[in-house]
Amino acid sequence: MITLAKSWLLDCERYHMCSSLAETQVSPLPTRLLHIDGRQVRLCLSTHLAPDTKYATLSHCWGPNPNPMWQLKKSNLGSWQRSIPQEALSRTFREAIYIAAKLDIEYIWIDSLCIIQEGSEDFEREAVKMAQIYGGSFLNIVAGAAVDGSGGCFPKNTGWKFQSFDATVGDLSLQFFPESPHVELQRTTTASRAWCLQERLLATRTLHFSKAQMYWECNDRIACESSPGGVDSSEKWSGMHIKKEALKHSWPKIVWAYTRCCLTYGEDRLVALAGIIRKMEMEMEDTCSAGIWNENFLYELLWTPSGGVRNHSSIYVAPTWSWASIEGPVTPRELISRDRVQWTRIAIAHVLRVNVVSGGSDFLGKLAGGTLTLLCQTMLQAVFRSATMSFYSDRVGKRLKIHSMLDDVSAILEQRDGDIFYLLPIFTSAGSEGLILDATKERGQYRRMGVFYEKDEFQRYFEDILMTGDVVEEGAFVEWIDDKRYPNEHWVLEIV
Repeated sequence: MITLAKSWLLDCERYHMCSSLAETQVSPLPTRLLHIDGRQVRLCLSTHLAPDTKYATLSHCWGPNPNPMWQLKKSNLGSWQRSIPQEALSRTFREAIYIAAKLDIEYIWIDSLCIIQEGSEDFEREAVKMAQIYGGSFLNIVAGAAVDGSGGCFPKNTGWKFQSFDATVGDLSLQFFPESPHVELQRTTTASRAWCLQERLLATRTLHFSKAQMYWECNDRIACESSPGGVDSSEKWSGMHIKKEALKHSWPKIVWAYTRCCLTYGEDRLVALAGIIRKMEMEMEDTCSAGIWNENFLYELLWTPSGGVRNHSSIYVAPTWSWASIEGPVTPRELISRDRVQWTRIAIAHVLRVNVVSGGSDFLGKLAGGTLTLLCQTMLQAVFRSATMSFYSDRVGKRLKIHSMLDDVSAILEQRDGDIFYLLPIFTSAGSEGLILDATKERGQYRRMGVFYEKDEFQRYFEDILMTGDVVEEGAFVEWIDDKRYPNEHWVLEIV
């Protein structure tokens, strides 16, 4: 197994673009690394190492009750720089260290052994460096089958022999697998963890250990023990697979996959994605605010919660206009097909300002607040009826025929029947789509409650309202302004 892993690694170094890409993107070393010297392992500060020092990283699951002995503390910080005792290394850690050593990698970074686990100061400082740590890693080792530190890295002997085979049917050359490599990787324990998704996407090379077999993944190849030469390209990039080298084109897929992963601490919902965002900001020369990219801000506002009961987070994570404010899976607007024939979107709302308040020292870390200021034509006031999950408007005298997707279903059903909400169209043309808003106590300020869309009838309602001037009261907005860039939009509102 190690021999095969070493051959994949050597091939990647010699023949793939991964090495040249890594050389052009040299990152600072992690603050601390583990030095492997035979059977002895010790903690060392990277300030004493050459900038091009090769190191491995480990992606693993901590489990529900991680052993405190397997964690760096202020009390053992000094002694571990001399030597880390074997009892402080879980089975997963020992096997990852063994793999790195056999692949001639002298240093390894393991989060629980390299970040002080007492208090939040060291974690907050190191967590925002994940793009550097995993992006600069020579090899990322994934303990994909282990649910905690006792599980180890190496696959267990299942009695099955996994092997692909080739066949020719007429002019077609086919390759058959016992199971799709992509599907099997998605079933690993680490595939369901939010931090591990980021780690996999940031690393140039990844060595996965699943229950069944070992996998190799780099920018140029996916291979496994049953197909050591690599899988067919159509299989490699099928479905929702995210290409490591094309992150800037894969943001909707990243959000879709990431929000279906688990986090031990809900407040890390943006923190655990900060490494990817930081890397993409450099590549795209764009800014991401609470998970929404400035270049495509209006469209990305129209994300939709997916699945069953969903709620706004009980602790503050992000403003309500951000998908990160919701606990549970989210589907970005780019992945939603609502029209058989695509219609040209015309924006009838515009972003004036986006302001996020950092909860620490980094705007890609935890947030303490955020305000989105929009310029619009008007809004439509509507009454929510929980029995029919629909909206009614006195202005048009009937139930509004719109499709609505609500963010916090439980709160609305239990407490909001008969309450007034506001429908803010964002785009229009052959139809309209926009946000469902709930007013706060501040003038012109709202919280997002969901999204709506309708192709025909609502559009006529909205156009009639604009023509008759029968709009919501002036107090529903912060102010009226004349911005020459937008001759038809004058009303300012805020979403928090």
